[in-house]
Amino acid sequence: MANSKILIALTLLLAANPASQLHGDEPVSYRAQIKPLLARKCIPCHGSLKQESDLRLDTASLIISAGMVIPGSPESSEVMRRIAAIDTEIRMPPEGEPLSPSEQELVKQWISQGATGANGEQPQPDPSKHWAFQPISTPELPNNLNVHPIDYFISQRLNAAGLELSPRADALSICRRLFLDL
Repeated sequence: MANSKILIALTLLLAANPASQLHGDEPVSYRAQIKPLLARKCIPCHGSLKQESDLRLDTASLIISAGMVIPGSPESSEVMRRIAAIDTEIRMPPEGEPLSPSEQELVKQWISQGATGANGEQPQPDPSKHWAFQPISTPELPNNLNVHPIDYFISQRLNAAGLELSPRADALSICRRLFLDL
């Protein structure tokens, strides 16, 4: 009974270790293994919110175009030098836990296998471009506006979608809707 518990614990430990999932030439999964590692260790400082040293690492293509990875050549890749460094001045990440030896091996194998990313992978959008962070502006309204401005904008969107405004509800229907809503 005790041996089976130890065997189960070892199996779970090996399954949780990314390097244990590598068998010789078995391809490293960018989406399942590398991207989560980047999200934990790199993207907080080199993502859309913050780009330390003007460096973004949230897609494989950005990592390669920045010169941090030379596909097929881990020994020439700057990212390998940084994650394996002992000196905290150049080690990445500079704070917190460094990449474990198994994580470093995983990155090394990914680079050796060509450092391919996910098809159609897009960088994270810049949060400062979100509409909620844009300055408030007053839109242009036509001079001969004979409806409420909100109705004007709703009509524009409905027309663009090829739809029409519903007929105006009578007073009894409006009261019933109000009653049901409240």
